[in-house]
Amino acid sequence: MASTHNKNSKNNYNIEKNRNIRHCDYKLYENSSYGKATNTYLPDFGLKPGQLPREELHHDPINVESDLFGIGSTNLENPKTMTNPEKIHLQNINFFDRPNVILPEPLVMEKNQRITMLK
Repeated sequence: MASTHNKNSKNNYNIEKNRNIRHCDYKLYENSSYGKATNTYLPDFGLKPGQLPREELHHDPINVESDLFGIGSTNLENPKTMTNPEKIHLQNINFFDRPNVILPEPLVMEKNQRITMLK
């Protein structure tokens, strides 16, 4: 019995295929919201860093993660060497100027003064 639904027509198949291709392009675009930023900075003073791709913190993040989880640490046949911890230094970015902090002068208590305690 032949299918009479529109889903099995050639045009609908092409539309579905193009939609899937565009969806993959959107998800896999390097600078999209799912990808990595064009310039990566750490926020300065008072803000938590957002999502950082693992490649921004180390050149070989997969082996570092394997070392942290202890993957291959008990392999006696082919022992795994430890990964050299090279850190990538990220620049900081300021979003606002810090206000100048005004501190009061130190409190001086002279010895010949009386202090009364209130009950």
